[in-house]
Amino acid sequence: MAGIVLAVAVSGCGAQPDTVARPVSLVASSTAASPAPPSASPSASVDKAALQARAKAAAIAAKGLSPLGVSVTPKQDTAVAYDVTGACGKRVDADRLDVHAAHNRTWSAQGWWISNTAYAYAATPGTDVVAQVKAAVESCRAYTGSDGQYTLHDAVALPAFAGIDATYAFCQTTKRPDNTFVSCVALVAKGTVVSSVWTVHGTSRPDNASGVKQVAAVAADTLT
Repeated sequence: MAGIVLAVAVSGCGAQPDTVARPVSLVASSTAASPAPPSASPSASVDKAALQARAKAAAIAAKGLSPLGVSVTPKQDTAVAYDVTGACGKRVDADRLDVHAAHNRTWSAQGWWISNTAYAYAATPGTDVVAQVKAAVESCRAYTGSDGQYTLHDAVALPAFAGIDATYAFCQTTKRPDNTFVSCVALVAKGTVVSSVWTVHGTSRPDNASGVKQVAAVAADTLT
């Protein structure tokens, strides 16, 4: 999944997360002694506070999921140090070589678990970030993460969103000692900002794919 490791507490049957579902660990967003890419300004000259403000503004609003029936307050609403993906054990160049900031809001409501992280990069175009994530995800079909075994499925076709530069989505099955569940991830990019949504909605791949499309549309509206 894109950048964070999830602890999903399930209730009874299926893989529906309950209200205690939460991110429990993350991939650090900085690597010691990583060189800056040719197009990026030196990190000392990057206004990191401005990047953080851009990331927060790009995240889905706390009440922005109301049209989907999610009206609860986010369980998490904070600046984070997540990378955009950790799929197949990879860390993409945008996260290794460019300065970025991220803000996460996570909701858990009846029928939905949604984690939205917006990333603001100093220099890397969002189209490049999305392409790098796609390459990472499609470089393997299965891998073992710190919290379980992941099987990656085919890409999910997202509709065209007006004003959005690039999109990509996929679903995955996560197997853990206590449960197995399906989730889907979608990314939408505009300029040097990428909004990633990670959702669990229903127990089947079609249900989850439908759910991530709905949330991706909200994320796209927020960016535009």
